[in-house]
Amino acid sequence: MDQGHLAAAQPRLERALAIREKVLGPEHPDTAQSLNNLALLLKDQGELAQAKPLYERAAAIYEKVLGPEHPSTATSLTNLASLLHDQGDLAGARSLYERALAINEKALGPEHPDTATNLSNLARLLNKSGNTEEAEPLFQRAIAIGQKVLGVEHPLTQRYRSHCARLLLDTGRPGEALAFAETALAVLVASSGPNHPWTKDSTVGARWPLLEDGPGFSGN
Repeated sequence: MDQGHLAAAQPRLERALAIREKVLGPEHPDTAQSLNNLALLLKDQGELAQAKPLYERAAAIYEKVLGPEHPSTATSLTNLASLLHDQGDLAGARSLYERALAINEKALGPEHPDTATNLSNLARLLNKSGNTEEAEPLFQRAIAIGQKVLGVEHPLTQRYRSHCARLLLDTGRPGEALAFAETALAVLVASSGPNHPWTKDSTVGARWPLLEDGPGFSGN
């Protein structure tokens, strides 16, 4: 969605939040969902400082109303972790990613797709932090879950492989990285189209292993 459409959507999301706060109350889970929706839009607009307190409030609501081990709490923590990641607070993001992973492993199971996404998120952050030895088995586990539960050609499975390609490149395995990235790109183009954000990330990723000194591809 371009910036014009994002700006047009903001008043609608703000109105929806105001209505839910008034009708359902400031601590209702649906109010938390509206907070998350508005925060995501602000994040996509680059307004990270404005989005952060909304994500924090949503996470607090879910934790209080649904409990600290509910999958919705895990999702909200993941949203906040992603924002912290974008802000460069890798330690803060890691703590939340790890907590979300623990919640979903317990609530949904070790082979649930949401658990796989938690694993991939944490692995990406660890790789960005230079902790490749910790990151690689998490990527491998996420990919294995995706292949088993969703299928080899599911977009999420290939999304995990695309992110793992960055680690393979960073650890001196450009051939493996290229194979991962090219396969992911082909699947994502076929399933989501060439203009989808995931496809665009993979397009960049498929090019870097071809460059002698390529720094890897976009992590977010």
